[in-house]
Amino acid sequence: EVFPGGVREVTFTFIPDNAVSFKAQAVLQVDGMLERVPVTLKGAGLGPKAKFLFDSLDVGKVYINAVHNYSIELENIGQIDVDYHFETMEGSRFSCNPTQGKLGRIPDNTASILFTFSADKKGKFEETVKCWLKGNQEPL
Repeated sequence: EVFPGGVREVTFTFIPDNAVSFKAQAVLQVDGMLERVPVTLKGAGLGPKAKFLFDSLDVGKVYINAVHNYSIELENIGQIDVDYHFETMEGSRFSCNPTQGKLGRIPDNTASILFTFSADKKGKFEETVKCWLKGNQEPL
C-alpha cells in the first residue's frame, strides 16, 4: 500500500537465456483510478563472452601427411558460464579436442584446446574453424 506522496520500490528480476533484446508490457493497478497504468519493461540479454589467447594460427611450412599439434587457450571473459563447441568445414585438415565444453568463471575460466593439423597435398590454403558460444547469434 502506498499513500499519496509516498514511494514504493518494486524489483523485477530479469534472467535472459539468449543475447537478444526483450520487451514486455505490464500494467499497474492503482486504487482510486479507473484505468490501469501501462508499464513497459525492457532488457538486453548479454550472452557469454570468451576469447582465444591468439588471433590466428600460422602453421608455416609442413610436410605432407605429417601430424602437427597446437595447444590453444580459450578464456571466459564474461560474467556467466560459457558452453562452447567447435565447427570445422567438411574435409577440414584441422580437428580439435575437446570439440565442446564448458568454461566457468575464475579460477575455472580457461580451457586448453588441442588442434591437430595434417596436410594431404601441397599448396597454400586457408581454413576457418568456428567456435560457437551457446546463447550467442554469431561465432566467436
